[in-house]
Amino acid sequence: MQSMDSMQDLVQSMLLDLYAAERQALAFMPKMAKKAKSQQLKSMFEEHQRHTEMQCGRLEEIFQQLGMKKPPRRATHPVISALAKETEQMMRAGGDQSVIDAAIVMAAQKLEHVEIASYGTAVEFAKLLGEKELAKLLAKNLDEEERTDKKLTKLAKSSINPRARARSN
Repeated sequence: MQSMDSMQDLVQSMLLDLYAAERQALAFMPKMAKKAKSQQLKSMFEEHQRHTEMQCGRLEEIFQQLGMKKPPRRATHPVISALAKETEQMMRAGGDQSVIDAAIVMAAQKLEHVEIASYGTAVEFAKLLGEKELAKLLAKNLDEEERTDKKLTKLAKSSINPRARARSN
């Protein structure tokens, strides 16, 4: 981690973290999609994977605009690493597939919430620094993360969670 001597340093550090988080999410989404039984859930992961690739592209554009070196693709984000480990353990534990789908949605929403909090803060910091174009690009990513979270909530409430509950009775 670099020294935090200015808001610019903090923003750059956040951007590097966001890029690492998105790259890790890209690597992990296919595993969750493969393990999911719900076709709707599988489709949602496929759609979100395309969005995540675009988000990485926007972050790379920001790095270029700021004259930052693009981070290595294998950089890791500690929170995302922990969530991925937790999710892998849940998926390996086995059990009723309907309950596993509910656990996968829960894990995906945890990931989305970390990203939403990070992008929201990054947008506000960019605005504070007068970086309007940077704020716009980050806001696009934030919007996509929020829409994904809402879609996951709707899917969970409408079918995934009720199915898992029915299997538990």
